[in-house]
Amino acid sequence: MKHKSLLLILLLTVNSLFAVAPDMENLNVLINENKIHFDFINVVISNLIKPQTEPEKLSDYENRKIKPEAAAKRIVDKDDSFYFGKFLEANKKDFEGTLLYFRADYGEAHKPLKEAQGKIKELYEDALERHTEHTRVLVSYAAQRIIKTNDISSKHLMKLAFRDLKIAEDYYTLGWNQSPYQFRNKISLYEDGFRASRRARRFTLLALINFKTPNEDKQTYKKQSLSELQNSINEGKVNDYEYIKVTLRNFIENKLIEGKISSSVNFPRPKGATDYEFKANSSGTLDLMEMHDDNYGIITYNRISILEETNNIIRKDSPGPTTPETNAKPAPNTGTGAGAGTTASEPAKAPTNPPTNPVSPVEKK
Repeated sequence: MKHKSLLLILLLTVNSLFAVAPDMENLNVLINENKIHFDFINVVISNLIKPQTEPEKLSDYENRKIKPEAAAKRIVDKDDSFYFGKFLEANKKDFEGTLLYFRADYGEAHKPLKEAQGKIKELYEDALERHTEHTRVLVSYAAQRIIKTNDISSKHLMKLAFRDLKIAEDYYTLGWNQSPYQFRNKISLYEDGFRASRRARRFTLLALINFKTPNEDKQTYKKQSLSELQNSINEGKVNDYEYIKVTLRNFIENKLIEGKISSSVNFPRPKGATDYEFKANSSGTLDLMEMHDDNYGIITYNRISILEETNNIIRKDSPGPTTPETNAKPAPNTGTGAGAGTTASEPAKAPTNPPTNPVSPVEKK
């Protein structure tokens, strides 16, 4: 019995010595969450930002063609420039906190990682209001053409689109009304809002395709045997993304559907939902093929990945986090007076020809 009790005490002692600190585990969870959120919002924002007029990427700063601080200024649109600047700030904070985490400085790593999470929340918030507004324009455009027709199946798809648009708006409101510092809860609700907004877009595109398809070609009006129906369900030859992409492109090329729309919203917008409002004359156009790519989490053609661009800037220009003075180790005291820090065999010498305008450490690069 004594041996068992001694063994139990020994095991408890060993576990306490080699246990992982709670801060380490919490920070690891926060780092992984930030990575997931960066990947998700990167697709959204990269698709929201307009195609760049210059062929070079923002990463040309690596070749010293442009300065890093001027990279965001190349994006002319003020909303697009805001997204890039905010994304860069969030990515820098996340990098700083992650580097401190890997240096095992857990106490100092928490603050920048939490700040990065807060900036990610702001990105989610601002991007969702713009994303939802674009969805509202698309749904309005399709409703003007379908609602007053006798096409029952297309109207049903439009009803589902309106439902999911309302759900996206509700998720935005729920996230906005959360406690200001509940970043994780806010991001989760905004992410659900993006998914609902994308579902509304998919239903709208399907409604437009179904509306322009002749009745004799619609599956709804075709007579099928039970075996044919079962085989068609299990075929799985083409996935939803490819089917909609090919069909939508064919309809656009044959001028059955407009590829780009600039319709104004003709139904009430929710009160206080967004500060961003799509204006047909000044907000450009919405490309249906690009919106289709975004629906499936794909960065569409002729777009830059904001995550890659900001990563390039961080790799090139970030010096990394600086350890605070309170945690810095004191310099070794090897002597006193003017000769401190010199070896015994080589006494300190006064500098000859001292510079008249010494460069401060801040200016020296």
